[in-house]
Amino acid sequence: MKASDVKKPSWLPRWLRPVPRRLAEARAFTSDRFGEALDAALGIAGWLHPDQAAMICHLAHLCPGGPIVEIGSFKGKSTVFLARARKTSNTLTAIDPHLLTYAGDDRDRDRSFRNEATSWDAFQETLRNWDLDSRIEILREFSHEVVKRWSDPIAFLWIDGDHREESVSRDIADWVDFVLPGGFVGFHDTHPHHAGHGGPRRALAAVGFLKDHGFDTWLELRNAWFFRRRDSFSRGERDRTPSAESASPADRTKIRD
Repeated sequence: MKASDVKKPSWLPRWLRPVPRRLAEARAFTSDRFGEALDAALGIAGWLHPDQAAMICHLAHLCPGGPIVEIGSFKGKSTVFLARARKTSNTLTAIDPHLLTYAGDDRDRDRSFRNEATSWDAFQETLRNWDLDSRIEILREFSHEVVKRWSDPIAFLWIDGDHREESVSRDIADWVDFVLPGGFVGFHDTHPHHAGHGGPRRALAAVGFLKDHGFDTWLELRNAWFFRRRDSFSRGERDRTPSAESASPADRTKIRD
């Protein structure tokens, strides 16, 4: 069993740190939602810790109605947790160019470099295994390309794409202001020393965008950080508006098997 992803107090071993109420609620919800299938979902290739998976699963259910947007799907682990939890009032759009084969664990390294050119085939296999391939809008593109035609308010935004500081900063500037009042945004790999570079953490520290635009921390884990936009925040306060090139969801290309 993995040690928890609880952040504080840092002087305690991870398995002794008290579990925050919101994480405990997320764990219970996710266990109930997946039942006996939870181990299989956690076994999908990728670096999503069980506590992080529980949080995105629970927030996909707690968020207002509207689109849930995932930036960075890799082989579909986070996609499954988002899709299984969403309400009927939510849609799910998964954005990823699927250019990578390797997320950092040895199991993935051995299989990917032998047999896969990209993560695309594995992602499609995950969707088929979980019967999701016809129920998700799949955009095999870069997020900075998709945003040029995006116009919809977002209920929950999960950012786990390119981890370089400049790329995370761009995703924040491009996407975060679409989040609805009462909606959520989450970032993966926010530990200061993640992968030796800490790009997501530095991006969050540098922009000062979230607080200025009505976001408060919902829960910070060791390696993921979740924010909620205040109900009182007026969308009229936005500094930016969607591009004139925006299109409706029906106009966006869907990739299917």
